Amino acid sequence: RPPVKHFINLSNGLEALDELVRLGVPPSEICFCRIQSSHCEAQDFMGLLSSLDTHLMMHLALGYDCRIYDFGSRGAIWPAAGTASEGAT
Repeated sequence: RPPVKHFINLSNGLEALDELVRLGVPPSEICFCRIQSSHCEAQDFMGLLSSLDTHLMMHLALGYDCRIYDFGSRGAIWPAAGTASEGAT
């Protein structure tokens, strides 16, 4: 299994911090990133990828299982799993 790195989206994910620590995630494994929900809502995946933080990109390149927490979908409906346009924050 690849190592896990937890990323909290600074826009709408800060409420996950206390819960992750409560669940036993060491603070050293929690990082922060900035993902614009408008990229996800518009399914602009190229825009999303081009704006990702270098810290997150490096961990992805190194094979980490990067988990991003964001609670600001504003009721958006994401594509169904297994579709060609699958994606989420």
